[in-house]
Amino acid sequence: MTAKSDLPGIVNGPVLLLGALLASPGAILVSEGLLSMTEMLTRYLIITVGCMVLWAVVRAWLAGMLANPATEVVGDAPGSRATESEAITGVVLDAPSVVEPTPVDINALDMTPEELIELSLRKSHEPAPRRDG
Repeated sequence: MTAKSDLPGIVNGPVLLLGALLASPGAILVSEGLLSMTEMLTRYLIITVGCMVLWAVVRAWLAGMLANPATEVVGDAPGSRATESEAITGVVLDAPSVVEPTPVDINALDMTPEELIELSLRKSHEPAPRRDG
């Protein structure tokens, strides 16, 4: 698998705890003298290895499901699926439009400096026009 998954490893706390819970009846047999400590630890080891194998299968299945999400069902026909180009792959957001100011030749406006200041203040408080397309 090329992508790193967020799943825990094969040997982890819940797997060891499940093995201990499944092997716990052996502790009663040890206390009654029906099992030796070596036999009890062997049972725990075998049960824990079985739990690790089961978790490895579940982990591989989960990693496969996370790596290959199901595509959206399209159409009324049963089993018709979207092509790869039609599948939803993520959220698409519109990029913010940046409006570049157009340069103005101040000398060509034939305005007094006071009118130019008023015009520049008024333009700076107006929202920028949106360009769609």
